[in-house]
Amino acid sequence: MKNKLFTFAVLLPLFAVVFSACKDKGNDEPNYPVKISFDNYSLEDSSCQWTNLPFNDKVIIINSKEELEKYISCTENSYPEVDFEKYTLVLAHGLATSNVLKINSSLQQISKQVYEMKVEVLVGYALVMTYWYVPIIVNKLRDGCIVELIASYYPPDFD
Repeated sequence: MKNKLFTFAVLLPLFAVVFSACKDKGNDEPNYPVKISFDNYSLEDSSCQWTNLPFNDKVIIINSKEELEKYISCTENSYPEVDFEKYTLVLAHGLATSNVLKINSSLQQISKQVYEMKVEVLVGYALVMTYWYVPIIVNKLRDGCIVELIASYYPPDFD
C-alpha cells in the first residue's frame, strides 16, 4: 500500500506538469482587447483630398493602391505613398451636426478578426454640418477583418 501511495505521490506532480504544458500549447491567442498602435495618415501637404466618402460613421479598410485611389482626388502631384505589402489604411468617416474642434481616436483588437475603432469628436456650438475623417496606418490586417466604429460627439464643456 505504501508503494502505491509513494508512486502516486511521485507521479501526480509529473502528470500536473504534462497536462499543464499540453493545455498551454497552441494557445497563441492574446488576452483581448489588445491596444493597437497606429500612425496618422494625412493629405495636408499634398494637392489631394478625400472623395467618394459616404460620411456615415463607418470604416473603410484599404489594402491596395487601387482601393485607395477610389477615395482620393488630386489636382497635381500625388498623395503620400503607403506600403500595402506591410500596412493597411483604415479610414473612419462621419458627419457632425456642429463644427468639429478636435478628434481623438484609438484602435483595439477585440477578437482574432474584429477590431474596434473609437473616435471622439469634440464639436462646437455652430450649427454647421461638418464632415470628418480619421485615416490611420496599421500593420497589415488579415483578409476578412472587421473594424467597427464607435463615434462619440461631445460639446466643448463636456468633462
